[in-house]
Amino acid sequence: NVSSPAEVFELFISRNLLSLIVKYTNEEGKRQRGASWIETDHTEIKALIGMLVFIGAQKQSKVFLQTIWDALLGQPFVRATMSYNRCFQLLNLLRFDNKDNRPQRRETDKLAPKSELLNLHLSNFQRYYVPGANLTVDEQLIPFRGRCPIFKYIPSKPAKYI
Repeated sequence: NVSSPAEVFELFISRNLLSLIVKYTNEEGKRQRGASWIETDHTEIKALIGMLVFIGAQKQSKVFLQTIWDALLGQPFVRATMSYNRCFQLLNLLRFDNKDNRPQRRETDKLAPKSELLNLHLSNFQRYYVPGANLTVDEQLIPFRGRCPIFKYIPSKPAKYI
């Protein structure tokens, strides 16, 4: 029973999810910046996520951040949302878990830095997304050579590293 994109956004990016991001981002900000850190809140994190979705929808994910804020080449929507410096600061300090107990959690959970966030996000999708009769499920292996704790090597596949 949603009637706007903002309501859909709030279903999947819930208040609990935002609270988690705000809490851990503020902890990291205080840890790294000390007294100079200006605390973030739900509204600012929602604006950041919305801005990043907008940048992706405009197919500007590979564009330098400074260009997106440029007065001539950039997006007025992005400049109106927040300053370049604040966005850059938030992106650098954005955290999704408690950094202090991460080593203990990593012993039992390979995705410890993101598992709490993923579990909240997954529960939102399970609660609000109901697949219909016209759903198609497919599998895709994406080549990947970076660092990842759940890295797989499958010699029989064309893209052996996933």
